[in-house]
Amino acid sequence: MSRPAYQQLLTVLPCHSLEDFPLHLRGEQASSLLACWTAPWHPALLHSASATSQLPLTPEELAGHSANFLLSPLSRKAAWEQLELSSSPPPPSSPTPATPELTADDFAALGYGYLQLQLLTRRLRYSHTLDEEKLTELTLSAATAYLEARPQHALENLQAAYDLLLAERNRYYPVDAQLVELWMLDAAHPPAERFPPSRKVNLLLPLDTARHWETDRPELLAQVATAAQAGQAQVLGTTNHCLPELLLTTAPLLAEYLDGRGEYQRLFGLPPSVFGRRQGTLHPAQPPMLNSLGYRGALHLPLGSDCRVPQAAAATLGWQGLGQQTIDAITSDPLDASAAESFLGLAIEIGQQIDSAHQATIVLAHWPGQSCEAFADLIRISRISSLLGRFVTCDELFDTLYHPSYGDRYDYDDYRPSSLFQWTVEGRLNPISASVVYSRLQSEWLALRHANTLVAPFNSTPRTVALELETALRQLSQLSLPPTPGQLANWEASRSKLEGQLREIRRELANAAQACFSTGDPQQRSTATALLHPHFAPSRNRYVLRTEADHLDPRPPWWWTRRFATSFLSWKSTRTPAASGDCDPTNRGKHSSPSGSAC
Repeated sequence: MSRPAYQQLLTVLPCHSLEDFPLHLRGEQASSLLACWTAPWHPALLHSASATSQLPLTPEELAGHSANFLLSPLSRKAAWEQLELSSSPPPPSSPTPATPELTADDFAALGYGYLQLQLLTRRLRYSHTLDEEKLTELTLSAATAYLEARPQHALENLQAAYDLLLAERNRYYPVDAQLVELWMLDAAHPPAERFPPSRKVNLLLPLDTARHWETDRPELLAQVATAAQAGQAQVLGTTNHCLPELLLTTAPLLAEYLDGRGEYQRLFGLPPSVFGRRQGTLHPAQPPMLNSLGYRGALHLPLGSDCRVPQAAAATLGWQGLGQQTIDAITSDPLDASAAESFLGLAIEIGQQIDSAHQATIVLAHWPGQSCEAFADLIRISRISSLLGRFVTCDELFDTLYHPSYGDRYDYDDYRPSSLFQWTVEGRLNPISASVVYSRLQSEWLALRHANTLVAPFNSTPRTVALELETALRQLSQLSLPPTPGQLANWEASRSKLEGQLREIRRELANAAQACFSTGDPQQRSTATALLHPHFAPSRNRYVLRTEADHLDPRPPWWWTRRFATSFLSWKSTRTPAASGDCDPTNRGKHSSPSGSAC
């Protein structure tokens, strides 16, 4: 390994000191800033300079230094390539199965943890008591052992260095942060790395994607199910389909949640305990519904572009719905794990949450395989120490959650989506009329699905209609967004095709319903009448065929109400016991009530 000789390691920062560290940087600038801080922590550089000093310099101070400058923006890997340094470890002299996997990035992760601790100390105005000499000694010993291919000794020294940083952090916050990592999955974004990973993860997996994996990638679905049953990963429960819930009545809404829960248990072998999804809106009717279905928690997060969530005062809360029932919910604004700016002031965010709620919950959301160097450093730190928190599943978070005696209640207006404004900005055509068309077709699809439920006991091929409804639903999903100018022709073609599919399904259901009351004689006129309300799924149906001899009762409904009330009062009077001193109905007027008045 090439070992360049350096006398001192310096980092030039765009600030006067760490007190005004530029936490406002975004994008490539934030990534370059973290890379400039962590790149000098390469074990070869540490061993050459025999120091871990990270001294911020002002532009005026640069004139007195003769240095090899690397111009940003750049990544840590690019900086090491320019310095002809390798991140791969040297081969051990006597490899054993127990040899830990240690790379130069683990030393860079130590530098990132040291930076976060320094920022936290200065932001809180605490006195600095970290033993810098001991930290330097341990880090240099680890670097020397790493270069000499003694990974076990290097890991022990790194562990001792992390223990020093953890002891310093515990002076301010003796509480470990809970890191909730959310993988957003769909058919186009399957897990990109080895599954399950070395840390705890939470999966936002739509059921249509899971059913697609069941057919095309059964080995991946089996791996997810095994990891979920072992507690290494948690698949969050969801509804069967993503429907406009604010436009649905109670029965079809509850059916979506019941179907989703049953499908989840069929695919993964266990009932879901936490509800969460990326698409779809939230509403106040969810807490009592989720409670009744057996969920213990939910995600109260704005993960989709069409989702609006009211701002919460804490990272977790008791979400109270329309009634008095509450459900534990995670409300911390998710951080983009693929953006470096999410990790510039991570420790400061953790400290602020602990100050306000005595606990910290950090949600890190990203697509599989999309992350940044800082997030990889956080993962490496969590393998050795809980300095910046530990990765947990949602169940583990709710197991240790502080439960207040009250809940936070929000109204429907708090969840009103901003879709119209967003579609207008995106230049989509006819956002209002296209939404009306989608809602109309969605209502027709729901009506046909519940009509199929009503007719299924008498239909010889109910499964055929169900498959046609699934196909129509996939076609309907293509109309959920108003079209752009380039999508208008395909959008109109999809609408025409869907309308034809719904007409065909309606014809099949009409024939099946007519066959329910057929007498078998084409000459005999059918006299049975059935009134179906397709938007409600009744639990029991009873059909009675009426003959020509039957006739409708001419008495109005109020007559039956009065008749029932009279019968009930007569029955009540006969059931009233006659006790000593009480009124006797058979001897009215002969006795007095206890108060002395006549009955």
